[in-house]
Amino acid sequence: MLGEVTAAIAQKSFGKYRPIAELGRGGMATVYLAAATGPAGFSKLVVFKQLQAELANDPEFRDMFLDEARLAARLNHPNIVQTFEVGEFPNTQTVHFPKSCLHCEDPPCVPVCPTGASYKRKEDGIVLIDYDKCIGCGYCAWACPYGVREIDEHRKEMTKCTLCVDRIYNEDLAPQDRRPACVMACPTSARIFGDVHDPESDVSVAIRERGGYALMPEWGTVPSNHYLPRRKVEIKIREDELVRPDSPRKIDAPTLHPGTERPTLDDAANFSG
Repeated sequence: MLGEVTAAIAQKSFGKYRPIAELGRGGMATVYLAAATGPAGFSKLVVFKQLQAELANDPEFRDMFLDEARLAARLNHPNIVQTFEVGEFPNTQTVHFPKSCLHCEDPPCVPVCPTGASYKRKEDGIVLIDYDKCIGCGYCAWACPYGVREIDEHRKEMTKCTLCVDRIYNEDLAPQDRRPACVMACPTSARIFGDVHDPESDVSVAIRERGGYALMPEWGTVPSNHYLPRRKVEIKIREDELVRPDSPRKIDAPTLHPGTERPTLDDAANFSG
């Protein structure tokens, strides 16, 4: 049955998007898994939403749909920490997933660049963009399997994480400050910076001792950035904490009594403690 549905959907085409399967349908729109075709024959899997035909001519629904699309576009770019809920109720978890350039050992974004603007430094392996050479063609964004490059619509140039290369080598800064801005700013020290090729560096020790892993290793890009598994935290809850009191104010406030001096229609004002 799924094969028949998929075959029927595959006959449709929405611009550069070729639907592969229908993921869901609601009162307002249908969500598809699709292949997006790009320049030079590049292709990648995407998810897109189509407004139902009967609502397409309704200005109110159309504007609501476009507003949602604009918001999603602002939230889904390489420098956003994405949040997901995983599992099934009641065993659900919230996962915060930071995503930026992984500075791969074998970055696919480099060889596809027609001008040589995308390059990997030999001395430290950092992947950068030479903006004097970038023509904004977008080939590198299509070649990157992690989706961590985007075009600056004002400059018409590709942008990405630079690992704060101007900061980590700045000798005017104290040694402890020669770290990327995201590492310095993280209030929980969730990000660690160091040399993955140095077995004694903080990052290498963390990867080794905590089972760090590379993202999507099947692509063979050998990312320098790694992710550490989430730590399981056990929270002890007393039995009496499982029942919510009738009124939250009973926790730290005296019992309320009806006021008699000035009756009002406001229930809160009609009580005196």
